[in-house]
Amino acid sequence: MGLIQGGRGYVTPQVWGASARFGGVSSILANGTVPSAFNDGSANAPAGTPQFPNMLVLHNSSVQTCGLNLVTRPPWNVAGVDYHVGIAANVTIATGNPTVFTKNNHGYTAGTIVTFYAQTNCALPTAMSAGTPYYVIASGLTTNTFQVSATLNGASINTSSGGMVGSYFHVLMDAFPNNSLHPTLAALSCTYNGTDTMEINGFNVVIEGWDFTLHGGCEVHMGGGSGVDNGASGNVTIRNNKLLAHSGSSSCIGGYMQHTNSNNLITQNELTGVIPGYTGTALITLNAYAGPVTTTITYNLVQNAWSENLILASDTTQGANFVFRYNVLRNCGTGEGPTGGGAHGDWTQFQVNTGCIMNSIIGEFNLWLQDADSLNPSTKAGGQGITWSPQGEVDIESYNYNTVVVAPNAEIAPAFVGYDLHWSKVFTLTNNYITRNSGYDDSTPARPASDPSLTYDWGDDPANSPKGPFNGTINGYSPPSAWFAAGYPGNNVDMMTGNVNVS
Repeated sequence: MGLIQGGRGYVTPQVWGASARFGGVSSILANGTVPSAFNDGSANAPAGTPQFPNMLVLHNSSVQTCGLNLVTRPPWNVAGVDYHVGIAANVTIATGNPTVFTKNNHGYTAGTIVTFYAQTNCALPTAMSAGTPYYVIASGLTTNTFQVSATLNGASINTSSGGMVGSYFHVLMDAFPNNSLHPTLAALSCTYNGTDTMEINGFNVVIEGWDFTLHGGCEVHMGGGSGVDNGASGNVTIRNNKLLAHSGSSSCIGGYMQHTNSNNLITQNELTGVIPGYTGTALITLNAYAGPVTTTITYNLVQNAWSENLILASDTTQGANFVFRYNVLRNCGTGEGPTGGGAHGDWTQFQVNTGCIMNSIIGEFNLWLQDADSLNPSTKAGGQGITWSPQGEVDIESYNYNTVVVAPNAEIAPAFVGYDLHWSKVFTLTNNYITRNSGYDDSTPARPASDPSLTYDWGDDPANSPKGPFNGTINGYSPPSAWFAAGYPGNNVDMMTGNVNVS
């Protein structure tokens, strides 16, 4: 990723290096070209096991995660399938009595409350439970090693009974011990309202290694209050945290980004939106109120959103850049239907308010997955996929090299939705691999099986556009003045049939 100097600081699409192949799958793209080595994120992925190792198994629906019969797959390494996303493995466990944990420079003191989690295909020792608070004890405490007890100042936990599987585990600290803000977070200029929100009020702040799920969930929020242009925070990094949307807050991570020339990073987090009794409008909700602001979102596991997984917006005339790569965005719209209050889900929704500017939005090498029903038994979870509804200027939009999978029992219709694309100057949608299974749509239960649940729908009205006809490109193809219904070619691949230029 690079920034073009001058102007408003556009984020440019990635430029690739040398040629590559993946596991015997030809790296020839849908348009027939042979790309350079894919910058697919695998080289710098967090340590751990992939969450969905069988998601792209070919020619075997009994093994493929969603029961689909795939005939082809992307030629690059896919997030969550070929490499781990979310919190990096950071602790080793030597079972016995006592049990010794090793984490370099852990920084814990006696009494620190920690939690442990096992990654995919791994298991903690039988005597331990994931997400259970444990207390660091003074015995055996060194710079890199520690022991824990089930009670404050108690005996070291005994794992002699075994049961541990694998070696990929992570340990986190309780952000709110005794329902109070941890002193380390307070020292970083954070504040906590005691129920559902932690505000980040400083600059160059790193929030890393915290468990925000233990007290009913919490929103981690960057900047001041809603719509307050006070430059309260900037250059924030949120990394290796576990978050749960609280019933009283709208997001796991939120922000009114108000500091000019700020660069924010959200990476290697695990965010969950729906646990029975909990909600959350969007799991990540970010709005730029001053600019140019660049926010990069990478290697996150974002799943089970009540409505949207991700909302990115610009409310500034100075411009904003959003880059999201190497993430897994799983299950939107779990609150759809009467039981869920009629939530309408999108994997991702982008908004630009009237008179405002979005310099660039780059979405590449993500896995978009819908494999769950809604909380309402009479409806299916879902909605639309990647949705645009700008009312202001958008200079660069790029959605390339993504993988889209929808299970037969789930609903996404369609996968890419663009409204008012006449605001866009440059638009590319190329070399995405999708499953065009029929899926399910509550609004049209009689829809024919031949009507794919994944398509591109450009619901625009150029005749009434103050910006005139759409002047961008879709995979190098400019729609005619008659505008888009469906079916324009686009170098995108149907993994169910192997067909190219699907729509």
